[in-house]
Amino acid sequence: MSDDTVYPQLETGTGWIQTWSGVAFTPLEPKPEDIRIEDIGHALALQNRYNGHTPFPISVARHSLMVARIVEHFTKAANEPTRVAELALAGLLHDAAEVYIGDFVRPLKDHEFGVEYRKVERQLESAVEARFGLEYRIFHHPFIRRADEIALATEARDLGLLAKAPRAWTLSQEPLPAVGDDSPERWWMPGAPVYPSFALRPVTETPWRDVERAFLLEFERLDAARR
Repeated sequence: MSDDTVYPQLETGTGWIQTWSGVAFTPLEPKPEDIRIEDIGHALALQNRYNGHTPFPISVARHSLMVARIVEHFTKAANEPTRVAELALAGLLHDAAEVYIGDFVRPLKDHEFGVEYRKVERQLESAVEARFGLEYRIFHHPFIRRADEIALATEARDLGLLAKAPRAWTLSQEPLPAVGDDSPERWWMPGAPVYPSFALRPVTETPWRDVERAFLLEFERLDAARR
């Protein structure tokens, strides 16, 4: 049976979703004032990575905490003290668009099928940047891109995904040092507070409410530090 439904064009779509805090959010016409950090922390703590193909739930918020700490390390190592908090905050929020439109698996995102998704994603990223006073396209900063790939490699190793992979993964970065390697904590967060503990390797199962709380606390720390 054919589907004769007429779908609205992306340019004029005004459909809305209800967020955790009660906002009527229009993903195709995002307004910065409708973006709330409590919605971001809550939704990302409940959204799974890898489409759920993991031994236990591993959330996007958990991933974002790791990315933020890696970016913090990169920025300090590059001797850019005035940008540490800003870039780490952008690392924490780099997947915030997924709060409103979810995510596609990479084969779809990298296919022509994902072209329109990426347009909507970029529009949402711009709204997030405006909402939190971040510079244009900061989520595509080289430090954040590299940290995202390092976090991916680390998760894949710690979750046992690489060990059981039917094909070789294409990874552009090496994972973080494994537990037991020489002084991994000093590499991990030089000069940064040792918290939250589960943001360190290995990637382990953590209650989602703890992840949500840590995400929001990390936001408060980085947002205050950049002002």
